[in-house]
Amino acid sequence: AGVALVGALMQYPIRILAEYSNLSIMALASALTMLIPVLMMCFDLRHFGWWLLAFYVLLGAVRAAFASTNKAVLADHFPAPDTEAAFANSNMQAAVAASAGFLFLKRIPSTDFLAWMICAAGMIVPAYCLAQHLKDRIGTRQHQCEHAGSVGGADKVQAIV
Repeated sequence: AGVALVGALMQYPIRILAEYSNLSIMALASALTMLIPVLMMCFDLRHFGWWLLAFYVLLGAVRAAFASTNKAVLADHFPAPDTEAAFANSNMQAAVAASAGFLFLKRIPSTDFLAWMICAAGMIVPAYCLAQHLKDRIGTRQHQCEHAGSVGGADKVQAIV
């Protein structure tokens, strides 16, 4: 319940950040996601006591970003009729990642597992930037095609594409 409570409380600050950019929220979520395994690698958690609550706060903040911003980014990058397929693909990827985590957790050293978590979290911002670049590029190309089609015919459309 603590993770859900923190996630709910984080919605207001995330809404304010979303007015400026989804990138800032994705960067925050990435940093917080990387912080979790870093803390686990650097400290002996058996003696953390009440400080273990920090992990609930971190997980709640990450969950808040995932529950709102990640879904908004998917909807922005995959407008109808591709929205349903994009969400299905996202859910499938989450299920495969959770299954892989469950299967590998006891089979590989915990430091290796935590290092993989850091790597995955570190890919969030570059992947978002790449997706945004591709979206902008495709949008520009479609706009040029529409403009060329209305001004000069099919020969200009072929030249642009």
